[in-house]
Amino acid sequence: MFAVGQYNPADRDLVHFSDACKDGMEVVVESRMQLFDDGIVLEANRDITERREIEVALGESELRLRWLASIVEASDDAIVSKNLDGIITSWNEGAARLRLLSRRGNRPAHYARDP
Repeated sequence: MFAVGQYNPADRDLVHFSDACKDGMEVVVESRMQLFDDGIVLEANRDITERREIEVALGESELRLRWLASIVEASDDAIVSKNLDGIITSWNEGAARLRLLSRRGNRPAHYARDP
């Protein structure tokens, strides 16, 4: 017996269910049903547990990246990224302000020359 069902209104014939196997492992099943004119119902079920786990992991990874990006964007410190050739590829506002100051000649002694 299925414990939890999830109906997708955009696809009336598609339902996702969560169920526990005999060994206790939880699986997610995608069930697609089609009703034919003569009253016959065709049902196809597919285990999508691994796909769901990947989707959850991807979502968590995306949240972590957004969190880190917000730290970099909000930082007053200069943060730059370089490619393997040493070429600066991106920077935050702190680095932009420092670069602007260095162009005006208002730079600390350890920033004696531009990169």
